[in-house]
Amino acid sequence: MKNESIRGVLRYIFNTNHLKMKLTFTLLLVSLFQMNATNGYGQGKNVSVIADGVPLTQVFQIIEDQTDFHFFYNSKDVNVRKRVIFSAEDKPVIEVLQGLFSNSDISYQILGKQIVLKKTSNPSGLNIISSSSTALQQPIQGTITDKTGMPLAGVTVLIEGTNKGTVTNFD
Repeated sequence: MKNESIRGVLRYIFNTNHLKMKLTFTLLLVSLFQMNATNGYGQGKNVSVIADGVPLTQVFQIIEDQTDFHFFYNSKDVNVRKRVIFSAEDKPVIEVLQGLFSNSDISYQILGKQIVLKKTSNPSGLNIISSSSTALQQPIQGTITDKTGMPLAGVTVLIEGTNKGTVTNFD
């Protein structure tokens, strides 16, 4: 009797439906184990750039091809047609950007996968902001609502007198 109940349970467990589920679960688990964390956004990658009288846009393209970064700028503020003579051999992205924008009126900020370029009033190149400066920022929390009290998504919030801000979500 006991032997018969064990066989029934085993048949139930190894039923084809359960076998498909087990196989699917096993493959899912194996594929998850194959994923691993790497340095974020190519920040650990080194870049080699040799630019001899080429426009800034071409230098940006070289950096974008070698990393996961993309440049974001306003062409009215940043003269991207300016021809540069620059070379860097197997250097981190931050060092390349510091060398590229030293003694210029362009500053940069790394935000996720984007390198945001801005025109500054300081041509010494000392106004460079990297992604590590975000740790110094203090979060501001709140909810923007309409007349009926519903939260508004997509509202741009700027700190008065600066160009720092964010866009709200539904929460």
